Amino acid sequence: MVLLAGLPGSGKTTLAKRLQEQGWFWVNQDTMGNRKTCKKACIRALRDGLDVVIDRCNFDPEQRGVWVRLAAEMGDGPQGIFVHTIALHLDIAIGECIQRVVSRSNHPTLNGEEAIVTIRRFAADFRKLSRREGFGEIFRATNQHEIDNFAKVVLVDDDAFKAVAGEESNMVKIPCWDGSDSDDVIHLLVDTLLDVLGPLPADGDVRLHTEQISKALLAGSYEQQQEGGAEPNPEEINLPDDDQVEEAEAAGLPGGGGIALAVAA
Repeated sequence: MVLLAGLPGSGKTTLAKRLQEQGWFWVNQDTMGNRKTCKKACIRALRDGLDVVIDRCNFDPEQRGVWVRLAAEMGDGPQGIFVHTIALHLDIAIGECIQRVVSRSNHPTLNGEEAIVTIRRFAADFRKLSRREGFGEIFRATNQHEIDNFAKVVLVDDDAFKAVAGEESNMVKIPCWDGSDSDDVIHLLVDTLLDVLGPLPADGDVRLHTEQISKALLAGSYEQQQEGGAEPNPEEINLPDDDQVEEAEAAGLPGGGGIALAVAA
């Protein structure tokens, strides 16, 4: 679950809509009416296994705490759902936020001179985000380029059919082996991502390297499992030929029971 925090006009809704296009569930009080309705919708989405983006100003710990507690409560009980909560502060200059808001005429709650007063009030009341509030991670974006980069994600799973339409090229495919500890491939995934991401410049896009990561995972996992004697899962994926990759494909990789997560670029 991603919680957005920032002044009106900072770009929260624009980012939330982009995430919605990638399959996320968008929680927005302006369209849903009240916080109670938003919470119910959020809970349903999380129970359905959806990623959720909370689009509100979330200007202080009390406002943000509603969603942090909701995420924590989802994990209570024997069949609880673990929710990793990420906060993104859209720290856009107040002058730019005001300029954006006064130039639009279709916002459901903020328009005209009243909007300027509201933005200045939110700016005065805004409190810095802290890990002590219970967030798993906190990110800060100060311009549109940084906001755009936050929306760049890579899907990691066992089969490309799980990708959102048009995002198949942003898929890292992980091999699955019968009788194997999934921790092995997770460790290999982390090592491979670090190897690839380390040399990237600050404005680099990890999505351009998904094929390279997939090939490294396939080859490295094949080598590990040959040493351990595990049998490959019978389903196959298609990757460009490479000596070790071709040998791994011939063994018949991979298949069901994969892992899904998102890696921010």
